[in-house]
Amino acid sequence: MSKKPYVAVILAAYNGELFIENQIQSIINQENVNIELFISLDLSSDNSQNIISKYSKKYSNINLLSYDKRYGSASKNFLNAFLQIDYSKFDYIALSDQDDIWMKRKIINGIDKILQRNSDIYSSNALAFGLKNKKNKIIDKSQKQTEYDFLFEGGGPGCTYVMKKNFFQNFQIQLDKNKYYINDIWSHDWLIYCYARLNKYEWYIDKNYYILYRQHNSNQLGANLGYRNFLFRAKFVLSGKAIDASLKNLKVCGFENISEFSNLLKKNKYSYFKMIINFYKCRRKIADKVIFLICSILLFLLK
Repeated sequence: MSKKPYVAVILAAYNGELFIENQIQSIINQENVNIELFISLDLSSDNSQNIISKYSKKYSNINLLSYDKRYGSASKNFLNAFLQIDYSKFDYIALSDQDDIWMKRKIINGIDKILQRNSDIYSSNALAFGLKNKKNKIIDKSQKQTEYDFLFEGGGPGCTYVMKKNFFQNFQIQLDKNKYYINDIWSHDWLIYCYARLNKYEWYIDKNYYILYRQHNSNQLGANLGYRNFLFRAKFVLSGKAIDASLKNLKVCGFENISEFSNLLKKNKYSYFKMIINFYKCRRKIADKVIFLICSILLFLLK
């Protein structure tokens, strides 16, 4: 690659003083790319603002976005940040959590895969660490994409995403048209995956990992490890909130009236039956397909 790619990295932060300095440093240390880091800090009660200000004074390529709002979730923080940046001078856009650690070739490996496979967006597996009394664990999201998986899951951890500028600019335009729904979106990375798949962009999920994905008590979603996370997500599905979240994704993406998708999400016996007979098309991982089938049967019986 003759010219180093110019990459905008968007980092959403909140009360991140324990870990954000290590993450900023791992982003600055990325090899074979030119990085500009944009940090959107939700109003915090710790020392996060001072830490970020220290780095932004030291490095001209680190920017603290307007710091005057309480968003209340990482998703709202990210989605609002997406609309504040002009991406015209960049080649790629990447997302970052505040508490992970990136390997030095994390970004360039993603770009190389995009170029090799003629893809528009890249994501990868991640290595979860920081689990008490447990070994580090690979978060495997690299199974073959299915016909309807984007209605029920994202493309892996958003902190692994690397996206071509043209794709992300189009996503930004669509998001700006529907910015009044930002507070209703459950997951920004799921929304991005949904938009990409609905609009036939090429998405590649790498089986390798280049990110250390920190797990701790303050994770909003985390790696879905352990029985508590499992119970939370099972309740999220069985309560119907997961379907509501998917419908909101479709609405923001402009596909809420496409019957092929909306018929799966109507929360009636017909839609639950459709979910049952199409369960193998709705998730990527075999275990997730089985859980999806069980949940779909329960919803059908309880409706």
